[in-house]
Amino acid sequence: MDVIDDKLRRIYDGEASNREDYLATEIPAIPLDGQEGAPAMIQRVLSYLQDGTITMIGIYGMGGVGKTTLVKHVFNQVGGFDYMWFITVSKEPNYQRIQSSIARDLGISEYECYGTEERADQVFQRLKERKYLLILDDVWAGFELHELGIPNPSRDNLSKVVMASRFLHVCDTMEADISLKVEVMFEDDAWKLFVEEAGSVVLQPSIEETAREVLRECGGLPLAIRTVGKAMRDKGDVGLWRSALRTLQESSGEIAGMKSEVLESLKLSFDHLDDATKNCFLYLSLFPENEIIFTYFLSVNWYLEGLIADVGDFNEVENKGVAVMSNLKDACLLESGNYARNVRMHCVVRDMALWIASSRDEPMFLTRTGPGVHEPPEEEEWEKAKRISLMRTSIDRLPEKPICPHLLILMLEGNQRLTRIPSDFFQSMDALQILNLNRTGIASLPSSVSSLKNLRALYFYACKMLEDVEVVGHLYNLQVLDLYLTAVKELPESFLNLQNLKILRLGFTLNLKKIPPNLFACLPNLEVLNMYRSYGYWQTRSDGKRTDEFLYRLNLLDLANLAHLDALDITIDNSGESLEWLLNSSLVDRLEGFAIESCANFKGISLFQACKLTRLRALSMLSCPELEEILNGIDAKEVIFPDLRLLQLEALPKLERICIGTEGRINFQKLEKLTVKGCNRLKSLFSCASLKQLQNLNYVEVSDCSEMKVIIEGHVREEAVLPKLTGFSLCNLPKLSIIYDGTSALHSLEFVDVSKCPMLEKLPLDPKQSRRLKSIRGEKDWLDRLKWEDPSVMAAFQSSFDYDD
Repeated sequence: MDVIDDKLRRIYDGEASNREDYLATEIPAIPLDGQEGAPAMIQRVLSYLQDGTITMIGIYGMGGVGKTTLVKHVFNQVGGFDYMWFITVSKEPNYQRIQSSIARDLGISEYECYGTEERADQVFQRLKERKYLLILDDVWAGFELHELGIPNPSRDNLSKVVMASRFLHVCDTMEADISLKVEVMFEDDAWKLFVEEAGSVVLQPSIEETAREVLRECGGLPLAIRTVGKAMRDKGDVGLWRSALRTLQESSGEIAGMKSEVLESLKLSFDHLDDATKNCFLYLSLFPENEIIFTYFLSVNWYLEGLIADVGDFNEVENKGVAVMSNLKDACLLESGNYARNVRMHCVVRDMALWIASSRDEPMFLTRTGPGVHEPPEEEEWEKAKRISLMRTSIDRLPEKPICPHLLILMLEGNQRLTRIPSDFFQSMDALQILNLNRTGIASLPSSVSSLKNLRALYFYACKMLEDVEVVGHLYNLQVLDLYLTAVKELPESFLNLQNLKILRLGFTLNLKKIPPNLFACLPNLEVLNMYRSYGYWQTRSDGKRTDEFLYRLNLLDLANLAHLDALDITIDNSGESLEWLLNSSLVDRLEGFAIESCANFKGISLFQACKLTRLRALSMLSCPELEEILNGIDAKEVIFPDLRLLQLEALPKLERICIGTEGRINFQKLEKLTVKGCNRLKSLFSCASLKQLQNLNYVEVSDCSEMKVIIEGHVREEAVLPKLTGFSLCNLPKLSIIYDGTSALHSLEFVDVSKCPMLEKLPLDPKQSRRLKSIRGEKDWLDRLKWEDPSVMAAFQSSFDYDD
């Protein structure tokens, strides 16, 4: 048998000089010195190789994240196989070459076989009784091992296959028993690698701070860290580092090696997408670096721009959009955000998107984002652009009357210094379809807004100074209007003209006191209405009586008669009659957000009513003095609130417990945020038995609960407690003495905020968390009194202390 012992061998195939195929016991791999996270992943893979129940292991992650390095180290450390192969498959695989490589190693001469099928049979006969390890790197599409003659790995033959790919779906297609994602590096590990590549010059006091900012622009991506580090190696002039930082923030492709080594490598994943998904991906370049993007409105904007089609209603729009986002996540070109309905783009992937968008012939995108932008674009730039993003800048003024004949979308979100829009600013934007003014400082709109006859979506989310929206009622083609978290006091009569409106968001408009009584009867196409924590004065009669000088009661019957209404978030304030009517009406099936406020005799939701609230995502119960339990007198096996993400309980003096999981009735599997305030009979928040129901809990806020003694009652034995909890806030809990009893730590914790909790002396922290935890905020006296396992643990977290003034 012609096998080369203990030596590296290039596979016979001269045209593949850039491919690495190894039939050996050791192959060259980049050292892992200083990369603390990588050895743990390697050990995890090695343990799976020893597991008799696992035969196929998938490794996936974005380009440049270190998949190849990882599987090479696995190859070098594993043993106990009759045959071991490391094969680079590549984007355009030559399966005949791969088969020939394996056949030669098995001692099968080319002259013995006259075709791939005969060779496959020979390979199969040699391997069927042998134990092999096959590592496949750079796999872009699934394929059948048996077509090459390789017997599928099984528990019987004890063989194993490890594949590395940029795409999760490839691992699924190959039927991997387990798929592991290779994440970017932690900041500490990234810094060690950067120092290694850039040299000790980065440790100089005059350079280190800027060098760390340069490193952050690499987003923990090893390929980018090595490339930028090499480009800046031994550069001792701080001016050069500041220049490099500006270049990375504005156009990373200008850094030596970034375009050829990093961006072009990542672009291979982009090239693998279909055309529709490519356009959706490039659209994401409009958002700033590290922006958390709400999936619903990303989907809506894609639809309004014609990037996704074949949808019936806006509920289906989100489903279609989420499917596109899933494909991008699968390709590691998009990441999940901190909540289920959020996404974000890695900063280097965004650089790649900007590079691709700017290299196209047509002026698709003009993107200038971030606080470093102080001036708006020049007039000629406005004239050419189809899509402009000036999000989260330091701009405080806009041009008087830009000429924008081609402009389809204008994104000005996050410009809080922008308090005024020139009166003629919108006069020459006839084609504009989407206008995003979220989180700006404007209090009113110029009259030129009424000239936007083609405008289909208008966003004012968190414009906390905005009161006057009368001119909006003249935008007759408007389909989406977002006034969430604004200071609007009344909706004008002109809103009766918005008969094409399909989405209206009025959530958290706490100042809203007046709405035309017949408004909803005049919006026949409405599909989505959000009035969560907003105007809550409703009736079920048609007399339209005033309740005081300002308030009319709107008619719930008008909502029930909306033929297209699919999703409803609503507030019922001070009306037990309307509350009962709603909970027993056809609208209950459409409820996604429900706020019950100041309903004096309300004692809880009945089983019959609760079972219909299958779509409920947000629930608030406030100032209901008789409420003892969320669900009134229920002992049921039914799954209650299966989609609940947010729960707010406030000013409920008789509430004694929150029933979860096996001890109660509510399904909290998807719960992400819990807020409890002014519930003075609550002595604990959860029990140990409920922890398995809280796997997605991200944030907890508890305040003004005078009897609260412990957050989790009982002795906690779980290794991973609340695995996704990133932050908690505890305020004015005079009897709270402990978070929970147990040695387990909250491993995902990033933020802790504690005030007026004098008896709390210990936090559930482990030294390993110090790299993740960003802030422990509290009074200086309390922080100084905290007890720790030993001084080294305190030292690990002391840099995270954030003292209240």
